[in-house]
Amino acid sequence: LQAGYQLYHHAFFLDAEGRWAVIQQGMNTSLKLARRYHWFSESVRSFVELPHSGVSGVAGLALNTVDRGINEHRRLLADLAAEGARKVEVQLKQALAAAQGYTPLIGYSPYSTNEIRGVFAKYRQLGGLSVNREALELARELGVRRYEELLGVRGVGPATIRALALVAELVYETPPSWRDPVTHPPDPFKFAYAVGGKDGVPFPVDRKTYDELLSILNQLIGRKGLPAGVLRRLAQLTKNWTPSLEDKVPT
Repeated sequence: LQAGYQLYHHAFFLDAEGRWAVIQQGMNTSLKLARRYHWFSESVRSFVELPHSGVSGVAGLALNTVDRGINEHRRLLADLAAEGARKVEVQLKQALAAAQGYTPLIGYSPYSTNEIRGVFAKYRQLGGLSVNREALELARELGVRRYEELLGVRGVGPATIRALALVAELVYETPPSWRDPVTHPPDPFKFAYAVGGKDGVPFPVDRKTYDELLSILNQLIGRKGLPAGVLRRLAQLTKNWTPSLEDKVPT
């Protein structure tokens, strides 16, 4: 999943029963926005199909190779990598030439020039398109056959995946998903109204209240004999409340 957010925070939690959770946070420096990704062992059925238990952020452009219903696209990416870097580079050049308006002498494309340019623009908005030759040669030598195997090859990063996905979409007419799987659009003012905001909206961070809030929540979570559903009702209460628009001004 690529949406322009570079991961800078990765936390892994494990309990005595072997259950695990991963919390990641990414930053989009251009938009000056962050988003969070949650993974939970009891909800993960596949690491390459709907793996996230939740995504919090502002929905936008997203190259989604882990969506439901695009198994053919994932298989094609693995097949392309298994053919080695040279063929992928040739096909990437063909796709880039088409994006510049060049029509191949041999071959057929169902896309108009404007459609091709529109597709290319989406990929470029997410970053560069390049092929890591060593990584793809390693994938070929390893006999990669599945997408999860491809992602595990050292050196296969975002730029290489974008290049493979572009080739799959423009050359093989097998597009990825562009659905952004955000499940929890954030309202930063909810948190800011509780403890303050770093930008001073609606007031500077109140560290004393911050610490007290964490202490109360820790006690609730660790308290034995807590009536069933208390935390769920608390979460529902916060979900249903939002500050009024006229209150969302600096103080």
